[in-house]
Amino acid sequence: MKNFVVVFFIVISSTSLFSQGADIQTEIKELSKQKWQWMAEKDVDKLANLFHEKAKFVHMSGSWKKDRELEIIQTGSIWYKQGCQKRPKEGKIGYYSKSRRG
Repeated sequence: MKNFVVVFFIVISSTSLFSQGADIQTEIKELSKQKWQWMAEKDVDKLANLFHEKAKFVHMSGSWKKDRELEIIQTGSIWYKQGCQKRPKEGKIGYYSKSRRG
């Protein structure tokens, strides 16, 4: 009986953990959708709150830090018109954007 109680507790706990993981994954996906929308709208105030101070942004033409990325978005040097989510193999989520150079 004692073993049954322990196994039951483990099963209930793991179910709860998986549920929390799914909730976090959903929250991350939604935040990513919002981020791409803010980039398309050039809403640098919301993006400034989202991007970490030490974040680096890598593009085909180079890499730079947060302030430069926000400037590029705000001026339209790169205009993020649309972000799309893809599901590559192994359940990883990949992102790409359709952008236009200003």
